[in-house]
Amino acid sequence: MPRTASLSLFAILLISLLLHWPFEGTSTADRMQHDEIAGTVDFVVDGDTFHIGKHTIIRVWGINAPDKEHPYYLKSKLALQDMVAGQTITCLNMGVDQYDRILGVCYDEDGKNLSAQMVRGGHAWDFTRYSNGTYKAEERAARLDGLGLWASPERE
Repeated sequence: MPRTASLSLFAILLISLLLHWPFEGTSTADRMQHDEIAGTVDFVVDGDTFHIGKHTIIRVWGINAPDKEHPYYLKSKLALQDMVAGQTITCLNMGVDQYDRILGVCYDEDGKNLSAQMVRGGHAWDFTRYSNGTYKAEERAARLDGLGLWASPERE
C-alpha cells in the first residue's frame, strides 16, 4: 500500500475514533450522537427533570413543574417518579437548554407522553413559552377536574 494511502486510512480511522469516543467531562450537546435517548430513570430531580444513567439529564420538554422551594414540589416529583418507575423511557432529543440538560419529549413503555400525563394529572403546567400550547387542553381538563395543582384546599 502506498505511503499516502496508509496515512489517509490512518487519519480516517483516528478521526472516526475521536468523534465517537465518550470523553468524560464533555458537554451533553457534544455527547449526543442520536435523536433518541432511551433507558431507565436513575433519579428524579423534580416533576420535569430526571437522570438516565450517570451523565444524561433530561428536562421534560413543554412543561413546567414546581421547584423545590414551591408548594406541590414533592407531590409533582413523586408523580413523575411513579410514572417512570421500572420502565424504559424513550425521549426524543429536542435540543439542550442553558443548563446543559437534554430537552426531551419522553414516552413510557406504553407510548404515553410523560408531559401530557403530568399536565393532565395536575402535576405540572403547560410551559406555553416553549410548547406553544401543546398541552393546553390537558391543563384545562386538570383545572376543570380540580386535580393536583388545581385542587382546592378541601380537595387535597
